[in-house]
Amino acid sequence: MKRFNYDYVSYLLFFSISILILWNLLLPGYVLTLDMVFSDKSQLRNYISAFQDPNPSILLHTAIFISSLLMPMWIIQKIILFSIIFFSGVFAYNLCPSDNKIGKFFAGLIYMINPFIFVRFLAGHLLLLIGYAFLPLLVNTFMRFFEKPTTERIIKTTLILTLASIFRHFIPVIFGIFFLFFIVHLFRKNISKFLKPFGIVLMLYFLINSYWILSWVINKDAYMITFQRWVGPEDLDIFKSKSSLDFNTFFNLASMHGFWRQGYDYAKIHINLWYLLFFLILFLSVHGFLILNKNKKYSAYAKILVASAIISLILATGTTHPIFSKMFNFFFENIPFFKGYREPQKFIAILCLFYSFFGGVGLGDFVKQFQKSKNKSRYFLAAFVVLSLLTPIVYSYTMFFGFYGQLESVKYPKTWYDVDEYLREDKEDFNILFLPWHAYMDFKFSSRQRLANPAADFFSKPVIQGDNIEAGGIYSRSLNPISKYIEYMLFSRDRIKNFGKTVSVLNVKYIILAKDTDWMQYGFLKNQTDLELVVDNEDVLVFKNKHNTSKIYETDKILTKDDWSKLINDDSLLNIKSVKSDKLLFNYIIKEKPSKKYLIFTEVLSNIWSYDNQKPKAYLDTLNLFDSSDDNVIRYKEFSYFLIRYIISATTFLILIIVLIKPKLKKIKRPFI
Repeated sequence: MKRFNYDYVSYLLFFSISILILWNLLLPGYVLTLDMVFSDKSQLRNYISAFQDPNPSILLHTAIFISSLLMPMWIIQKIILFSIIFFSGVFAYNLCPSDNKIGKFFAGLIYMINPFIFVRFLAGHLLLLIGYAFLPLLVNTFMRFFEKPTTERIIKTTLILTLASIFRHFIPVIFGIFFLFFIVHLFRKNISKFLKPFGIVLMLYFLINSYWILSWVINKDAYMITFQRWVGPEDLDIFKSKSSLDFNTFFNLASMHGFWRQGYDYAKIHINLWYLLFFLILFLSVHGFLILNKNKKYSAYAKILVASAIISLILATGTTHPIFSKMFNFFFENIPFFKGYREPQKFIAILCLFYSFFGGVGLGDFVKQFQKSKNKSRYFLAAFVVLSLLTPIVYSYTMFFGFYGQLESVKYPKTWYDVDEYLREDKEDFNILFLPWHAYMDFKFSSRQRLANPAADFFSKPVIQGDNIEAGGIYSRSLNPISKYIEYMLFSRDRIKNFGKTVSVLNVKYIILAKDTDWMQYGFLKNQTDLELVVDNEDVLVFKNKHNTSKIYETDKILTKDDWSKLINDDSLLNIKSVKSDKLLFNYIIKEKPSKKYLIFTEVLSNIWSYDNQKPKAYLDTLNLFDSSDDNVIRYKEFSYFLIRYIISATTFLILIIVLIKPKLKKIKRPFI
């Protein structure tokens, strides 16, 4: 008779706990938060845009898009959120080297229920959470790889590294751990045994991720300049890790708290002696480390994870610690990718792994002592084990039942669907300007959370919307010149009368004003002579531009940023004429011969576009301008290169999968005929 696998009991408990955490959030509707937006329609143009500017998260975007063809998007979101919690527990359970099931269960429990994952859910950091869930699986894969680097383990390591790279801020972290494993094993075993497999993994990772790595390598200077402009020293103060409840930042971070944004209902706010629970977690972790450090098989891994945890805690302090702040500032100023860690609390993910890995071993040892004990200490040990198992639940009890009511499952207003249907009836190629102009704002239909503006994801037509973060003293970090142009016109709202004309050059045919946040400040739209109010319901106003709009215009005069102020109430300066065109894949076909000197292409100014082999000049320092010619195509000139890098990645992936499953297919016996 086959022996029952008690691992399934733990998996069932993790499954049940995941349901209790999400609870009412599993009902129909969307969980919308500060940085997580989903909508009914999976807009193909958004995915095409992502493919044009590739990053590792395209894997997730592609999976979501394919899934959206088979099931409603709200179900896809619930599956993703549930999987993050559930697999965080399962992967941590399987990573823990304790030979006791209760110890392993504790490892999964503390990794899936803690203040770090709690606040990241509330903030909606979906990619970080996915990377966090894969982290124990990744470390487990590293351990197996360095034990015996077989072909199968080389492929699995490459694939898991790729999946864990979905959150690009984790890439330096996971490769840092990978190199630590490599260095430690160099001192323990023959270098030739690991050097070749290690190099093969790096090579395969490069090939399978070439769709975004090649883009970064070729345009490295552009990406570095973007990083330099996008993040500044003031970000370090706004997004720094925080202290709270009379505890300094270092202790707050060590206890898995310290997120920069305040106002979240942590369990510690309601528990007077909450830090005693943390001390119990810390005690079990230290005890587990001392046990594994004596274990010949795991001592090296123990040292690697402890070193990783200490480094992560130091880096998480950012600029708040008098000693470590100088080091952090040095990294911030001299290592380009380090600017992505302007919000350093994300390093605590590694510390959570430390508490899980060693805490499970520590508790497992006390369970074994309980099993061997026959005197009165047996009762104390039993009580201690039960208390330890309850600790993660109590320590973060506000995660349960929909995150203590801090999140809700909401539906978009019917009026938004009505407006979208109205706009889809207009078959022309145009943009929508969505106001109020905020990247994050409060909506009546989601009263419990401030949201990232969901307009671009919801509406079927392309949307221009606010990308100004308005955090602390920073109004905007946008690098989009179209945003700067819109903001200039909005700042001139008290004197402008031709707003429709000024945005027509951006191919804006409709303006949607949601009746949320500070919408009353946009009353100037009703006073514009060139806007017509076509929809007025309880949630939105929709204005139609009376001027003709077009994807491509022609003109005889080049305007610059210095002309922005002159455009206000002076229509004659914008002497532009519409040019008919059709879109074919990524290119635009001009259907009539230009009669003026220049063509204006109303995509944001970028060298990715060409016309008659010309690089674009700037129009209003915002849009692409070309000298007119007999050529009739505006081309996305990187299409061939764009296609090649995806072919390399896809081919590598298919080859790896074939090599991985081929031996397993051979083991399947042919049916007897």
